[in-house]
Amino acid sequence: MHKEVSLPGSMRFKHHDSGLDLVVIGPKAMLFNIKTGKRVADECKTVAMKEGREAHLLALEK
Repeated sequence: MHKEVSLPGSMRFKHHDSGLDLVVIGPKAMLFNIKTGKRVADECKTVAMKEGREAHLLALEK
C-alpha cells in the first residue's frame, strides 16, 4: 500500500490495483474498497489501540 496525503492526525494508505484504502484516525482504523465504494471493515484496532494508546503509525509521525 502506498501512503497518501491525509488530514493532520490521520494516515491513509491506498492500493490502487486492489482498490483497498486504509484510513487510520487516532483510536481506530477503517478499511474501504474504493472500487465498490463500500466500507470493508470498521473499528479496526491494534492491541495498542485497544489499550488506549495511539496506532504505532501515528506515533511515528510526531
